[in-house]
Amino acid sequence: MATLSGTAKSLLTKMGPKQQKGAYAAIVALSFLYFYRPEDFITPLNALHMAKIAGISALVALLVNFSGGGSKLPRETRYMALLLLWLCICIPFAYWISGAFNVVTQKFFNAVILGFLVTMVVKSLPWLRRLIFLQAFAVVSVVGIAFLTHSRDHSGRLALGNGEYDNANDLAMAIAINLPFCIMFMLRSRNPLVKAFWGLGVCGLLIGLMATYSRSGFVAAAIGMLLCFWDFGIKARRTHLVIGVVAVSGLLFIAAPAKYRDRLITIVTFKGDSVDPSGASAQHRLELLKQSLSIALDHPIFGVGAGNFPIVAGDWQVAHNTYTEVASEAGLPGLLIFLLLIHAAYVSARDARKRASTGNDELKLIASALWASIVTYAVGAFFADSAYQLYVYFLLSYPCCLNYIVGAAVEDRAATVEPAAGRRKRFGRIQPVWVR
Repeated sequence: MATLSGTAKSLLTKMGPKQQKGAYAAIVALSFLYFYRPEDFITPLNALHMAKIAGISALVALLVNFSGGGSKLPRETRYMALLLLWLCICIPFAYWISGAFNVVTQKFFNAVILGFLVTMVVKSLPWLRRLIFLQAFAVVSVVGIAFLTHSRDHSGRLALGNGEYDNANDLAMAIAINLPFCIMFMLRSRNPLVKAFWGLGVCGLLIGLMATYSRSGFVAAAIGMLLCFWDFGIKARRTHLVIGVVAVSGLLFIAAPAKYRDRLITIVTFKGDSVDPSGASAQHRLELLKQSLSIALDHPIFGVGAGNFPIVAGDWQVAHNTYTEVASEAGLPGLLIFLLLIHAAYVSARDARKRASTGNDELKLIASALWASIVTYAVGAFFADSAYQLYVYFLLSYPCCLNYIVGAAVEDRAATVEPAAGRRKRFGRIQPVWVR
């Protein structure tokens, strides 16, 4: 049985309650600004540069926490730091040095700070649940607002604002990753109104996914829904959930626009559809994939620099594949570190899921949802550009926190069981009635 690391314990004991609460407040503020993006709806807030303020606050909180002690960081955080270091090393070899410098220092550096903070600070179930809630509720809200305001991109696909949700494919990926969390919140609540809200939220996300016409989002969401169907429904013997998922999925597919079903066929045929009559989008993505692989092989060590693939490719288009884009921009060492980071997060989520199987129901639900969400991202990353997106490092930091929480629950449970086991041992095989 895995136990809590001495480093994690000493870190928490050396960090005072005020330090922990202050750092957590910075994480919550950064989460709110990133996922809800109030500046997209309240224009004057753009002048305040709220995201930069939150990032500076997070950096201060991180420095304060480091001063509290703790020498060894979790695996996920170490891989994030190593990837940051490697991207910095690659900057002098970049095709456009100042562009690579800006991407690393202004985007990825914030993600690493966030990863450090989350893994170091979030050590209680309510804190972790609150962060996941902020994220899932934000995506449900964004989809709802996009429908209410009839917000679309230039091609008529569902999108919103000028930030993380202005691209239909990025919105579809956010929907796919958060579907397991929404199902988890629906199952954990005993309040019928809350259950109904999250049930409607899941349906709204699926309808929103169809409105994005995203093929990559569909593939990722299908994987996530199948994992939830197995873990939450069949494995946990929730017959009503299995029947409900099958019925709702069937109805939504029947009600889906014909042009959406036609577009899904182009995943394997590369033919045109009503959204992209010429089929140029699918063909163009295939060409970008070949280009990213070619650039990665031409620059196998240092790549062409963070954010430089669109320039080297010549048409200012991302590769639409996180793995090949990392390989082309950070070389094969960068890709290896990125894969190790995802693997470490997956292993932590898998271990937490196994260890939580004998614990309380909420831990089991969160562990299963997180595991499904990480697998969903790992699949969706084949069709999306997300290496420098902040939400990725939120997601990859959660398993470390959950492992700590599950480990603490297992140790507490063992501490209450062991004294009784010791008493039985002293009486031998014949036990008095009061200890049986």
